[in-house]
Amino acid sequence: NAFIDACARCHSMEEALATWRAMGEEGVPPNAVTFNTLIAGAAWSQAPETAKEMYFEMRRCNFLPTERTFGALLAAAAASTPVDVDWAFSLIQQVVCRPTR
Repeated sequence: NAFIDACARCHSMEEALATWRAMGEEGVPPNAVTFNTLIAGAAWSQAPETAKEMYFEMRRCNFLPTERTFGALLAAAAASTPVDVDWAFSLIQQVVCRPTR
């Protein structure tokens, strides 16, 4: 996860995704942190479609999204051109708001 995060922060999403795929090929299962990191990296790299794909894969693997997941997805929606307001609104509707402190 740390290497995927480093790749994502350097806008090397292809390397981050290749690492994620290699993990799967080696039998190393992803976790929620893996998916949140990939989703956030896609948002940082202005790759909203990749963020969506990772979100759907996260759900397919039965991981529940967290506040961080939704924050990264909203950032990805805002990074789309034009801004994907419908997607952002649908994400907001899914979030159960509760205080974090």
